[in-house]
Amino acid sequence: TLLEGVEEKIEDITNKLYVVLAALIKGNRANCSNFAQSARLNWLVNRLQSQQASSGALEVLHSVLVDSPEVLNMITEAHILAIIGLLDRNGRDPKVLDVLCSLCVNNGVAVRANQNLICENILQRRDLLLQTALVDHVTW
Repeated sequence: TLLEGVEEKIEDITNKLYVVLAALIKGNRANCSNFAQSARLNWLVNRLQSQQASSGALEVLHSVLVDSPEVLNMITEAHILAIIGLLDRNGRDPKVLDVLCSLCVNNGVAVRANQNLICENILQRRDLLLQTALVDHVTW
């Protein structure tokens, strides 16, 4: 129907705007630091939860996490769980994995609290990352 076509176009335009925003802030600490406010960070994570196609918003979040280390101090357990929830929705999306990786290490230093939280939640549902199968034959 006409409405579905319009919704798809709006979603596509929105995603492209996020990609442009990510390009503007990537590598620019001053622009990234604008997201170092809890209200803006919450807004960005909420965009991830509410959008069907959130790849552009994921790029923005990844850029902010990489280029603005103070944002890591503002990340909450709820934020991390929302990002992990994207694995359920999007499967093993490399962009989601990049964001999770940027939560785990900052400037070469491990962020243990985030690492532990991510591992505890992902390993409960380890089939999100690994596909396993039981093989019933042995070869010599």
